[in-house]
Amino acid sequence: MADIVLFTPKPELDAKRNLEEFIRVASTQLKTIQVDLNFEENIWSYQGTNRNHKIRFGTTASTKKGMKDHQMVPLTEPFLGFSKAYIRYQQGMAPVETPETHRLLVLRVLHDALIECVGTADITALTPIVLDGTSVRLKQTYALSSLASYGHALKQIADFVQKNLLAFTPFAWKAPFKNDNNGTRVGDDFYKHRDKKLPSPTALASLAQIFCDASEPEDIMFSSIGALLCCGPARISEVMALETNPEHEEQASDGSMKFGLRWRPAKGGASQVKWIPEPMHEVAREALLRIRSLTHRGRELALWYEQNPGRMYLPKSLEHLRLRPLLSRSELAQVLYGEDVDVNDATRRNGANQWFNGGSEETPIPSSGAEVGKIVAYPYATVERKVLAMLPATFPFIDKKRGIKFSDALFVTERGGVQSDYCKYVCMIASVSRAAVISRFGATPSSSIFERHGFREDDGSSIQLKTHQPRHYLNMAAQINHMSQLDIALWSGRRLVAQNRQYDHISGRDLALRAEEIVGGATSAQVPAILQTPHFLVTRSHFRQPSGVAGHTTEFGHCVHDFTMLPCTLFRDCLNCDEHVCVKGDAVKEAALRRHLDETRELLKEAQLVQAEENYGADRWVEHQAKTMERLEELIAILDNPKVPDGAVIRSRGMPGASRIEQATQRRIFALKETDKVLKVVSRTPNALPKPSISPDEEEDAA
Repeated sequence: MADIVLFTPKPELDAKRNLEEFIRVASTQLKTIQVDLNFEENIWSYQGTNRNHKIRFGTTASTKKGMKDHQMVPLTEPFLGFSKAYIRYQQGMAPVETPETHRLLVLRVLHDALIECVGTADITALTPIVLDGTSVRLKQTYALSSLASYGHALKQIADFVQKNLLAFTPFAWKAPFKNDNNGTRVGDDFYKHRDKKLPSPTALASLAQIFCDASEPEDIMFSSIGALLCCGPARISEVMALETNPEHEEQASDGSMKFGLRWRPAKGGASQVKWIPEPMHEVAREALLRIRSLTHRGRELALWYEQNPGRMYLPKSLEHLRLRPLLSRSELAQVLYGEDVDVNDATRRNGANQWFNGGSEETPIPSSGAEVGKIVAYPYATVERKVLAMLPATFPFIDKKRGIKFSDALFVTERGGVQSDYCKYVCMIASVSRAAVISRFGATPSSSIFERHGFREDDGSSIQLKTHQPRHYLNMAAQINHMSQLDIALWSGRRLVAQNRQYDHISGRDLALRAEEIVGGATSAQVPAILQTPHFLVTRSHFRQPSGVAGHTTEFGHCVHDFTMLPCTLFRDCLNCDEHVCVKGDAVKEAALRRHLDETRELLKEAQLVQAEENYGADRWVEHQAKTMERLEELIAILDNPKVPDGAVIRSRGMPGASRIEQATQRRIFALKETDKVLKVVSRTPNALPKPSISPDEEEDAA
């Protein structure tokens, strides 16, 4: 690990001298990105943890997609030196996976804004006006969904410049961008945004069809990767980091077998088992079986190179070539492409010659064959050096951060082994890259597995499946099916539940249907008739089964309040609650109601006596007891009505809720039983109480 070098500005120096010192420290003392990095180069190419990186310090106009390196126009000094120093320094202090994206992109736009606003590309002239101009350029150039992250990167640059005294003018600045996910769930903008995040139905159906029909190695590999992405919410980097045998099975409490994959979340989540939904068990198993059948040879080759450092792999039938100082063109073709190569195949032999003489990017060490009689021959030592130079820069680790070797990784093949447009090297390994997956999923039409199989969108356009879309799709499916936010975060490998917000694509219409399901359905207020058989305690697993609404008994009936949504706000004041129901035929409950009616009559008489003595607040107490007695009499009248059948559910509606002060006052009165004291009740005047009601069917029966 490279030593951390902390830059400390000197207040006694001006901004320009601090900038010069910062660039000097970054260029001479830092070892981040690459130990032997040539700081003066304007294009930095290096091997990262999982991919090759290229950082191009050129202007925005000269680094657009598709432009070649020789077309790049470097940033203007002194901004060029600052950009290099900033990128390298930040990779030590706050490393990111791809420094060539957000940080470098914002630096390029800031460079253009400085020239426009100040007339020079000098970071020491940075002011809020320049930062505002940069924000305007970002807004005009890039998508709304990206502005929040670009604004955050720009704010980091501004804070860094201020903290390290690199600007002549002190200032404070705040990025004007907010996340585009503002909570709006209606309108065309919401549905357009959601459609960009989710895979199209045609793309999913086409991927499934290719997975079923695949016969070529390329189709088998990339359709299997797509299948794994659809089995659980995953990032493509997490799938590509799977080890050889990630399967995990475990018996659930109900006796069934759970199936999942051992997973390493990419953004800080703890290593876990990502459980696969039961309908996708066989799909995941089949996908892994197919991938292993294509990659077992690559792992064997990687293990050989681990055990034989400094030597080129040769199959047993070609081992005798190690003793030869020179190789013929046919022998070189067999070393590179396999022992079964036809020695008369001019294409392979010429390809081997081109490889040896540096005709391809994979051969950085140029050399030439030597004439031996009439046969072109190649020095074995040179061939071996050139082959070993093709080993990945991080070998033997495919992921050094996680400690995964090529010989243990799932996605390791012979070089070019799953690419139809590339020759396969039997003597060299390679990992299946994310870039290859993105290309096969439609980013490059000429390489798209959808185009090769003739699949297109319904409007005739090319199918493009982004690797992150299945993750959004599965998160949305979990949201629709009422999976808890904590479970969604754990299933997705997130550290914070709040991160679910970026994957929540439930529309207002979906929320309305969900609310109707919960509170407006025909069964939401139903209470089962009381059984004559006694009830016993049940197990926790049985209680979790969706057998009906949760509830509890009260002194007078049953409570149908959904305690999973909100705690009870009228605790032990059930007669004032419209979520309380009584069932005719329960002798114990009816007896409690009659007893409570008798008590209320006595309390009303006592309150009337106190009122006659003109004590303050007694009138409100009289009114409350009178309405309570009226409600009880009406309820008991329904219970006594012979036309109302046993088992009828009786429920009051529109009841005014009693406040906590009123409940406390009533409890105190019952406890003290001191009618001679002045009752000081601070309360709102209850509304007119509606009569208890029964269901329409029961009213018809009663008539």
